[in-house]
Amino acid sequence: MKDYVAKTWGWDEDFQARYFREHFNPSGTQIIQVGGADAGMPSLKVRPSELYLDEIQIAPPQQRQGVGTAIIGDLLARARADGAPLALQVLKVNPARRLYERLGFVVTGETGTHYLMRADPVPTCWAS
Repeated sequence: MKDYVAKTWGWDEDFQARYFREHFNPSGTQIIQVGGADAGMPSLKVRPSELYLDEIQIAPPQQRQGVGTAIIGDLLARARADGAPLALQVLKVNPARRLYERLGFVVTGETGTHYLMRADPVPTCWAS
């Protein structure tokens, strides 16, 4: 995420280290392995009205290999089984927005730096 953070706010190594120490909470976070190697890290929060993908990181060697798609697909299946939407936010400079849209997320709002996105529990489709 360093490149996207730097593009959005600039990068200050000391600030980032301090912020991580003060705010990182591993609850809801799991490490996903592919072939015995750490490949990704989603962090999910269960809220009263939705599941919230707080963060997802994919290791650079695993990027563009379908790992993120598989992780988010599993989270979408869980959300649909629970009858809840899956929500997230993505930095405006992060091209992952296209992946989220391809997986059924829509932009529901925005801040100065992020798009707020959501996938409903039952995709809308119309029969002709």
